[in-house]
Amino acid sequence: TDRQTDRQTDRQTDRQTDRQTDRQSLIKLLQYVFGYVKLPVSDIIYSLKTGLNPRQNFKLNVGGTIPYITGKDIYSNSVNISERTDRITEEALQLINRRAALQPGLLLFASTGTGTVGRMAIVHEYQNDWGISETLYAIKADETIVMPEFLMYMLYSADAKNQFEPKISKGSVPHLKVADLLNVCIAVPTLKKQNEIVSVLKYFDTLCNDLTTGLPAEIEARQKQYEYYRDKLLTFKELGA
Repeated sequence: TDRQTDRQTDRQTDRQTDRQTDRQSLIKLLQYVFGYVKLPVSDIIYSLKTGLNPRQNFKLNVGGTIPYITGKDIYSNSVNISERTDRITEEALQLINRRAALQPGLLLFASTGTGTVGRMAIVHEYQNDWGISETLYAIKADETIVMPEFLMYMLYSADAKNQFEPKISKGSVPHLKVADLLNVCIAVPTLKKQNEIVSVLKYFDTLCNDLTTGLPAEIEARQKQYEYYRDKLLTFKELGA
């Protein structure tokens, strides 16, 4: 009966909730004992979705005004809309969002393209005003375990890149498969520690990205300095080690 089905569904939901609570408690215990816990990306996110490519779904730059974001529009940890950004219609955006479910708090990861694989951006605001291609992974972090910004910085780290960069296909169009990104293991400290690290790295980001003057050599030196300190901040040792 419907009532029995409802009770079974409720029990399944309760068991899932209990398992999730147990898992979160175990993670917090390990963080307390060791300072951090190492987990694959698959264990610290709720979902990974993608947008749509035109193909038979829609056409680019034909009667539409809504920005269509690809890897080339992702830089400085942001979505950047310009005259070079392709455009789509409202109908195309609806198709995309049935699949991508774009919303604030997502981490966008460019999976495809020469020179663009590994670019990332945090969606700080979203008013149903742009869509994404199939080449962008839209990642919803489990924010009881990891901050989206911290996940982004960890995936920028040398340790993470050493794991996923060898998996990028070497064909005419470089591509990183979903499974190869989900298998990347990162160190996850407490949310308090994550927040402290993110604050420092955001400050460094501002210093590097707001440089509008200066010699190229100075800018390059500042960028290398930033990368050095970023990797130092994102390298963890067990407590007492």
